[in-house]
Amino acid sequence: MKCMMKNIFCRSVEPEYIEYLRDESRLQGKADTISFPGNEEEVRQVITRLSASDTPVTLQGARTGISGGAVPLEGHILNLSRMDRMLGLSRDGDRFLLRVQPGVPLEKINEALHNRDFVSEYWDRNSKEALEAFQQAGVYFFPPDPTETTASIGGMAANNASGARSFFYGPTRHYIEALRVVLHDGSVVALRRGRQKALGHHFHLRTEGGRVLEGELPSYTLPQVKNVAGYFVQKNMDLLDLFIGSEGTLGVITELELILIPYPQVVWGIMCFFAEEAQAVRFLCRLRGDAQSAEGELRGCA
Repeated sequence: MKCMMKNIFCRSVEPEYIEYLRDESRLQGKADTISFPGNEEEVRQVITRLSASDTPVTLQGARTGISGGAVPLEGHILNLSRMDRMLGLSRDGDRFLLRVQPGVPLEKINEALHNRDFVSEYWDRNSKEALEAFQQAGVYFFPPDPTETTASIGGMAANNASGARSFFYGPTRHYIEALRVVLHDGSVVALRRGRQKALGHHFHLRTEGGRVLEGELPSYTLPQVKNVAGYFVQKNMDLLDLFIGSEGTLGVITELELILIPYPQVVWGIMCFFAEEAQAVRFLCRLRGDAQSAEGELRGCA
């Protein structure tokens, strides 16, 4: 596997890059080249160059997945692990919003939130003012917990990770306010929740360069249970949600704005015992406020 382009691509076949041919699935892949961009512009350069030659690209974050999604089959590996900066902070009512690059590990975010301490040397004035308010406020946290804290935040968004807290808080999708995405031709779209919505199943997006993207979303109906098959699609949907969970197939996430919420004042641990599975399902549905599941029905709650 060789690398090109100084500071972005490597230049020669190096044994230390072999590990990037696999993830936690232990599947072994193959690729011709690999790159480690450090910012959005470098991602654009790489994608533009590879698109021109129709080269397949596999996106990688921390490679913590166990389904082989980060394992390349051919072409180029675009590894985002060096895009690992926290870029700024803002306040929105009782929420704080944290801007990050996609390669930041979840454990690094959790540590910064716990200590209320960020590397803010290069933050703008508004972010530094928000940081002062954050340090004086109560404890805040980022709810999604995929049970693997070394996962990258970009990977969590690309896979709409859920995990141990999702029963109450929901998946990663619920805590992303904005994204920046580099498309296959190197153009960029900036998405913010509530600003770009589909009209029925018709979508309309404008890139930062002024190009208009239009088309029709798939018309299938998502099952009312946890699933990771296919794009998240609904009529009149927020187009931000189309990219969350798309597993890198629609573009490269280069920046995320995360929603931080107040940490609960009390956390309880409860152990329950049930005589049969149906009782457990009914109990969980009632905890979520869904008492409409039929008696004994085991399809779960929406």
